[in-house]
Order: sequence, then C-alpha cells, then structure tokens
Amino acid sequence: MRAGAQVLIVPTNTSSYSTAQVPTQEIAASEVQAVQQGRDLLQAAPTGYSAWITHRGVLLERSVLGSRQVVPATLDLRDGWTVYVHWGDTPVLVARPGPAGRLVAGRAPAGPRRHGNRLTADRLDYS
Repeated sequence: MRAGAQVLIVPTNTSSYSTAQVPTQEIAASEVQAVQQGRDLLQAAPTGYSAWITHRGVLLERSVLGSRQVVPATLDLRDGWTVYVHWGDTPVLVARPGPAGRLVAGRAPAGPRRHGNRLTADRLDYS
C-alpha cells in the first residue's frame, strides 16, 4: 500500500491438501487482508479456491474446489491508507489489557491477580 498498490492479487497453491479446510482458511485470511489494506483482492489458485473479495471483506465469487474454472471479477482500484496500513497493530496492542499492551504502553506485565471471587491472569501456561 505504501508503494501505491490499488488492488491485491494473492497467488496460492493448496495441492497438498485433499479437503477444503486449508483452502477455506486461506479465503478467510484473504478476507481479513482485504479489509486491513482497504483493497479489493483477487486470490488466484491452480488447485485451491480462486476468489474475488471486496475491500470490505465480502466474498463475491469463489471457484469450485478441484475444478478448472475462471472466476470473472471487476475489481475497484482504490488508493489511500487504512488505519491498519498507517498504524499497524499498535492501537490494538495499546488498547489491549494484556502484557503486550502494557509493554507498548510502557508498563510492566502483571502476573495473576484476584478480583473479588475470580482470578485473572495475563499469561496462561498450558504445559
């Protein structure tokens, strides 16, 4: 975006996956990326899903998995920066009450603490 891209094109190849799970996750990631960048997105895949996604993350067209197909699309050329392009993850990290937010805000992360009858923790150890 900083170099002036007006549309996003995402090449992908999911030939090693025999089910729709990973190709569907790639579509979801492309939807998020289109919103983050504020650009229409075309995902091109020889074996997975090819798709057309608007700058608002709306999936308008998607190919059928495992078939040769052309996904016709009319993409809008857009310019300008979204809040995400301009600031990245910083606003989320600062607003987040977890340890990353406190580090960005200049405060040390806290450990577990008790609030009335509930115990809260900033770090959970599942080991």
